[in-house]
Amino acid sequence: MEKNDYKKAALKNSNHEFLIEIIKEGYFEDNVQAYIFFISYALSKDIKLTDDEILVSRSDEKDTNLDDYDRKKFENILDVIRGVYIDDSIREKFPVRIMNGLADKSIDIIRDSFWNKKTKELDLKNILNP
Repeated sequence: MEKNDYKKAALKNSNHEFLIEIIKEGYFEDNVQAYIFFISYALSKDIKLTDDEILVSRSDEKDTNLDDYDRKKFENILDVIRGVYIDDSIREKFPVRIMNGLADKSIDIIRDSFWNKKTKELDLKNILNP
């Protein structure tokens, strides 16, 4: 995969705003660390994406690209995705779209179930050990 392919790493605007908020609260160092955490959560919960969810088009109006210049940060999670998504026509053509979809889906779940908007607390204990 070319370095430019990683520039397609993006989240829905609302999820990107949530990412910024939890980074400010000290839960993660940066966007990429948080992004990979949410992908890992989705994979650990066996969250599957439909082809439509993977192939959804991204736009500047609805989505925000991540500051993801360091492609080495993605190598391990891409290896896992290659092992989980056995349909190589999707897996090899759209790995970053798979990552985007998994991150968006798990952020939605975690924000709804484990985030206290009033206290700005993320219930990591229950996220990691339900």
